[in-house]
Amino acid sequence: MIIRSMEVLTIAGDGQRISPTNSQPYNQVVKAFRVKEFDLVTQSQAHSGSQTSFGSVLACSPLPIVSKEDLKQLQIINLQEVTLGDGTVLTVGEDITAYFGMNYFFTQSLESVPQFLGQGKPFLQDDFFKIGFTKDPGRPVVLEFNLRIVLENGKEFVFNNQIHSIQ
Repeated sequence: MIIRSMEVLTIAGDGQRISPTNSQPYNQVVKAFRVKEFDLVTQSQAHSGSQTSFGSVLACSPLPIVSKEDLKQLQIINLQEVTLGDGTVLTVGEDITAYFGMNYFFTQSLESVPQFLGQGKPFLQDDFFKIGFTKDPGRPVVLEFNLRIVLENGKEFVFNNQIHSIQ
């Protein structure tokens, strides 16, 4: 599949979609993103000889639809100055990606973004990636940021003014 558009959702720890302004414990809310619209690309494969063998039965499950473009980079740029409970100040324009972890949606833990992405990750149809704040903010804060998603071919998706309300 070739990705045409993506979407970002705010998801609570119980898996329910919530309003981004609904403050939740930092380790119980994530931003999840997935492919929203795509074009299918077919690949023709040459088959030689028989497609079945005598005495065998073939049972096939459809292969998952996988993107031709891997996710290569994710960047989170802060848009509003915020002071965390320990005195850490997140300044306007600061790359705050290091404060977030990332993983597949149904995986419990979060890894650092560079560690998770490694050499790139493909998108599967209807599958989410998630990002979550990994540092206890020490008090309720509202983060506002731009989320930049970069694919291996240089295609970018930027989601401006994302709100992440955590405590």
